Amino acid sequence: FFKSYGYREGCAMCLALAVGCGPGATTGSAGEELRNRALQAALARAHVPKLNLKETSFAVPSTPSSTSDVGVPAGYDFRPSSLSGGVTSLLSRLLRPVWHKPAVVVTEGKSLAVRGGSSMIAPAKVELLLDDVTLEEIRKPLHAVQALMREVFTPAVSVIPGVQRQESDIMDVDEDNRQEHVHLITRTMQYQGSMRNQNGANGAAPQLSATERDNIARVIEERHLHSIYRLLTRTLQLLNLLSLLKRAQLMPDLPEVEWGLLHGLTFSQLVETSDGHGRIESLLNSLVSSGAAATNV
Repeated sequence: FFKSYGYREGCAMCLALAVGCGPGATTGSAGEELRNRALQAALARAHVPKLNLKETSFAVPSTPSSTSDVGVPAGYDFRPSSLSGGVTSLLSRLLRPVWHKPAVVVTEGKSLAVRGGSSMIAPAKVELLLDDVTLEEIRKPLHAVQALMREVFTPAVSVIPGVQRQESDIMDVDEDNRQEHVHLITRTMQYQGSMRNQNGANGAAPQLSATERDNIARVIEERHLHSIYRLLTRTLQLLNLLSLLKRAQLMPDLPEVEWGLLHGLTFSQLVETSDGHGRIESLLNSLVSSGAAATNV
């Protein structure tokens, strides 16, 4: 299979089995053995990331690397490991069914005629893309991928690779009013900016030893895996939040959830964009404020 379809696809298939997809969902000792063997097969054929010098001719001058990977020196190409590519392929396939679809659609109520010539507005209709069963079907393998990444890629997911961690760093908070500390996210942006400047300053490829190339390639790949892990974690947080909001909507003692604030936004927008984050924050603030006001009455 690895030779026929490529090592990246082979790793993606093995990782899918390892997290319980397809035959990997088999229960009992047989299913556990299958998942363990699939993971070992992926690890055995993972390969390593490489940083290779670009091949150039005298007619075409060397140009800075066009890759979007931050930290790739000018004149070099970065090739991720088969295992890293397999993780990316697996996650994209798990998210593809919902990623670009709206999580919530709210249809305004229609005007209805009543006796006496007056009219009334029917309640708005709220439609969620995922019912409880489908949401769990999406969430379960993602949880398994998260656990696998914590186990296999611990150095890449515990901190942002290439940036030294300090005790004052808070991974889940992107802004802080305490100016005496320079937090991890800020330092990472500064580091990435400096790498871009170094890469663009000179089109000639720097002379790097084999050890230096291997170290740079490792850091680039770990940084990519870290970004994948954060995207996965925030997606799971969104799915958990939607599940809790659905439960809250059914509780008569709690205020009504303002689903209209999320109307039309796709899962990708809710996870990745500042507008999506702002809408979620507004919804939660409204829910908490309404609940506090009702308690004080």
